Amino acid sequence: MLSHHGVAPSEVEQINIGWSISPALMSGQVDGVIGAFRNFELNQMQIEGHEGRCFYPEAEGVPAYDELIYVAHAEDMDREMIARFLRATERAAADIVNDPAASGETFFASDAELRNELNTRAWEDTWPRFATRPAAVDHGRYDRFEAFMQESGVVETVIPAADLVVDVTAQETALQQARAADIAKTQFLSTVSHELRTPLTVINGAIRLMNKGNLGADQVERLIKMTSDNAETLAKLVDDLLDVQRIDNEGFKLKREKLDLNPLAETALSRIQSYQSQKFIAFSLETDGAALCVDGDPQRLGQVLANILSNAIKFSKDPGEVRIRLSRTDTMAEIRISDNGIGIPEEARDTVFGRFTQVESPGSRTRGGSGLGMHISRQILRQHDGTIDFESEVGKGTTFIVTLPLWQPQEAALVQGEDDEAAPMRKTAS
Repeated sequence: MLSHHGVAPSEVEQINIGWSISPALMSGQVDGVIGAFRNFELNQMQIEGHEGRCFYPEAEGVPAYDELIYVAHAEDMDREMIARFLRATERAAADIVNDPAASGETFFASDAELRNELNTRAWEDTWPRFATRPAAVDHGRYDRFEAFMQESGVVETVIPAADLVVDVTAQETALQQARAADIAKTQFLSTVSHELRTPLTVINGAIRLMNKGNLGADQVERLIKMTSDNAETLAKLVDDLLDVQRIDNEGFKLKREKLDLNPLAETALSRIQSYQSQKFIAFSLETDGAALCVDGDPQRLGQVLANILSNAIKFSKDPGEVRIRLSRTDTMAEIRISDNGIGIPEEARDTVFGRFTQVESPGSRTRGGSGLGMHISRQILRQHDGTIDFESEVGKGTTFIVTLPLWQPQEAALVQGEDDEAAPMRKTAS
């Protein structure tokens, strides 16, 4: 700080004044002091009629630093207790900054001798300097200060902040995340086991019945269909698991081409209608009749539509209604798939697209599913530079909204004239 003003340490005589900082300055015994508090000595001198000047280290070439550091033995400390203490410190700091008058009153009310002009002024200079995240560790800040100390000749060697500072709150967060991951994995394995066991049990039972013989042709046909349906369920689950692995290993490749979403939606709707027979669902498809082209992988985007439609049917009422509407903006194609089902609560938004999660709702477990479909759908759409989101009202239904960039040919795109009229909307229903 002296060198910042062109003063050499040899030009300054240092004497020990103990804690008599303000009196030493006001009496003229010293020209300056080291170690004064930002909130105290200047206020004390002003009250006594003396003006002072403070040289703030960070304004005089010294890197910013922390004025209060908690120190504990790394080997013996109770990390959970310290983490709780730091959370309480953070909460207290937030309360003080949010309501300094009430916080100051609490402080002054603790002892009648505290309520004086000096402490009142000191409080006004103190609370704005409180750290809003007192538990946060900035390793770069520590490293910069230590490098400054080495350059100034205060220390000979530099020790990385990571070897000196323990961020117990970060460790606690990491531990909580690890526990959550373990719970999610356990739940996932339980879910997958259930989803594998159910169709296998049906297939095994059907085969045993057919092996016994003495069955009519109609019974055999029904058992064969039952076996085939459950084999398809198993295959779908295995495909989902493989897709998740490919996504994790960045082995998920797309075969993109110019793709019209209209026939893709018609095909997806036709297939889902042929598969489902447990509910009476009215399906409808609404488009403007014009081609709606994107640069996409038909198989993967068809998988996305199948996943959303399957969920719509799964959670729809009986009888129910599922609607698909295709539209466009200037640059994006939009697919909206709506149902009149049970709806999704807002607090479950993250769960919908979780990798191993399902929205908890009455009877949802009986509806089956591994909880992978919507996660995979989001990953597919991200690789298409698209998005997926939803709007929902509990008890009334849900609309999933998919957006994809419109196809942009290599040549300059033909711009529709202002006089052109948009083609009328058309509806198909079944």
